[in-house]
Amino acid sequence: MDKKEALEKYLGVEVKQSDYDENTFETEDGEEYLVLDGDEADKATYDDIESFIYDEGIEGFTQGFQDWIYSNAVDEDFLYQVVDEDIDRLVGEMLDDSEALLERAKELEVLPEDATEEDLYDGIDEDIKTAWMDEIAKDSTYEDYIVDNFGSEELSYLVKENDAYDLDKIVEECISWDGRGHFLAKYDGTEHELEGDEPGYIEYYAYRTN
Repeated sequence: MDKKEALEKYLGVEVKQSDYDENTFETEDGEEYLVLDGDEADKATYDDIESFIYDEGIEGFTQGFQDWIYSNAVDEDFLYQVVDEDIDRLVGEMLDDSEALLERAKELEVLPEDATEEDLYDGIDEDIKTAWMDEIAKDSTYEDYIVDNFGSEELSYLVKENDAYDLDKIVEECISWDGRGHFLAKYDGTEHELEGDEPGYIEYYAYRTN
């Protein structure tokens, strides 16, 4: 049974193939359905989510799903590198301000509270940087640091532009949360199962697109 026949059997009405897509079919009332097999539906969902991230970035998802992505599908080494470079920049700026360097050294317990500028030593900048990075890792996450200091849009931009995310993991989780119909059935988000010649065997899936 081909896609057209399977959809007609499911809807109980005749359909015609769309002029612009061999997998799209129209009813006499103007309803359009995209009909795909399982592999095609997986690929179409993958492509849709990939395009969504390209257009909207990670921040295009709900906050809860953003949190999941940053915790499970983003390269932790990349986030570490972004934070490491920023801390390196901040400490470098302090080298021209001994008072600020001393204050930060005390805050991070690199030097005791009663230390003076005379207690600053060669290499203290590296010790401050190490203690600072340890503090960030202990008290929050690298993505939290980036959001707090640069904003969520910048975090999304950096992750997207550097391909620092695992698209396969994101797609798999998106489907587990919302199903393929959420992405392919633009009309109602519903995935319809179409039987083939053998009763009970699902051969195709239909998604209403208008």
